[in-house]
Amino acid sequence: MCLRWEPWRRRSRPHRPAPGILAYLAGEVVGCAGVAPRSQVAALRDTETYPLVDGVDPWSIFCLRTKGRRRRRGIGQQLLLGAIAFAREHGAEVVEGYPLDTGDKVDAVFTYPGLRSMFEKAGFVEVAPVRGTLGGAPRVVMRLAAPRTPR
Repeated sequence: MCLRWEPWRRRSRPHRPAPGILAYLAGEVVGCAGVAPRSQVAALRDTETYPLVDGVDPWSIFCLRTKGRRRRRGIGQQLLLGAIAFAREHGAEVVEGYPLDTGDKVDAVFTYPGLRSMFEKAGFVEVAPVRGTLGGAPRVVMRLAAPRTPR
């Protein structure tokens, strides 16, 4: 789960926040969410697959994984909400995700970016299509504007 973080973590400066969060149930890690500023995630930054909308550097939720035997219990939705909270705690004004845009059943191996319905339930709206598909399913760029605090 979320093993792509290891190379990033080794290269990271100590003052950067962790590149994601973990979900625990009774002391067991049951899921993880990758969330970091888009500019710090090479797989997002160095490709044209995920369009940069409005030139804004959002915090990106790029992976939502739940252990197989723990799926279909709402852990993914809780991870998404936790990732949003984590991004906001670290100053995110815009949070973005790249979920699958399909109502059809999809092999679980391809669901790591999350599902559109999860993001919609959390208040995200579609802002652009993602170029290409994942497991044959289209994907979209969805955004949630973080509430601004009064100054």
